[in-house]
Amino acid sequence: MSDQATLMCASCDVPVQSRVDAPGDADTVFCPECGVEDTLANAAEEANAYVREQESQAVMADLRRVVNGHDAAADDGELKDRADAGKSFRFKVESAAGGAGCGCGSGGCGS
Repeated sequence: MSDQATLMCASCDVPVQSRVDAPGDADTVFCPECGVEDTLANAAEEANAYVREQESQAVMADLRRVVNGHDAAADDGELKDRADAGKSFRFKVESAAGGAGCGCGSGGCGS
């Protein structure tokens, strides 16, 4: 099983491309649809931040389910969704191992 992931444009949901066959950290990667581009190193760093944010959201969703219960009505003690931090990402990762359907990016979720 491979631990490889595909670097994607977060807006267009398509794999990014490079102008060279084997890009290094300083080489440019770009979206063939919208044209967003950056160095491979910067794009990979942003994609990692995307994965961390997705994992954080998944943990918070699990915590809300545990604290609120599955049939909890609107209650003063209910754990609310956090305010949207307004985070936007130009690049994301799609794992080859799966996990993309759950949104957490961990590749091992069964939900």
